[in-house]
Amino acid sequence: MRGEEILVAMCKDKATHKLLPKYFFMKVVQRRVGTTDQSVKYTGTNSEIVKPKTIFFYFFRLFFYQTDIWRMYKIFLLLVVVCAVAASCSKDNVTQSQQGAKGLMPLAVGDYWYYKKTTHDSATGAIKNVVNDTIGITSQVSINGTVFYQQYQASVPLTTYSFYANIDSNTVQKIDSATKYTFFKRVSTEQNIESWVDTVTSRCIGSNQLRGYVGDTTIGSYSGCLKNIVSVNDCTGQTFQKWVYYLKPNTGIVRIEHYRVNADNVSFYLDFEEDLQYYVLQ
Repeated sequence: MRGEEILVAMCKDKATHKLLPKYFFMKVVQRRVGTTDQSVKYTGTNSEIVKPKTIFFYFFRLFFYQTDIWRMYKIFLLLVVVCAVAASCSKDNVTQSQQGAKGLMPLAVGDYWYYKKTTHDSATGAIKNVVNDTIGITSQVSINGTVFYQQYQASVPLTTYSFYANIDSNTVQKIDSATKYTFFKRVSTEQNIESWVDTVTSRCIGSNQLRGYVGDTTIGSYSGCLKNIVSVNDCTGQTFQKWVYYLKPNTGIVRIEHYRVNADNVSFYLDFEEDLQYYVLQ
């Protein structure tokens, strides 16, 4: 692999950029310019982390230690490529970090939220089971200029990918089961926000309706939480499930409530709730 290709890979993969050993990097440079000059030798371990200033330091050192004009020319051209790629990396990284951080929900690869999930008896409301659940951001992808972040939820083993994106400072969008829709939105007046086709097959297929609510709610130790409700309707318009989400800006989802309709098709019972215990943000 050529030196330029290594640098492009470093640019595209932040994790790789951070973990690339100096030893490996210098071997690439040496092979690319056709030298094993020991003037580029450094002290440190093979796992020592390479930083941008380290890259330029060794390029300049390699350049000025040469006596072969043609070799110096090759090093100079490679340095020009490095500068161009580094500038591109810097621009892309700023754009991606801003898109992930500017909205309601903090989104970055490596973010995790840990919940306590409590399931209730449908007849009595008594607690049936308490387990742990986790939501994490595992990767990111750019779609038409918007950065979407892939989510993983331990209690929902999906066969298809699910992604979040901060579309603006008030809107979180989601792609789930090949459907793109507004997942959560901050509103100034209580209102219906969006509807989309439902994928539940236990009833005739209808639609989901997202509604936003005003005012702040305190959930446990989390104050200033916003509230949205998704009503799941069948083809007759009957609501048979409800999802209630409480989101604290710059923290994430702090509570999820799932309700199912009773036999009377009017009242609902609490199926389960998930409460945020702690979280790790990058």
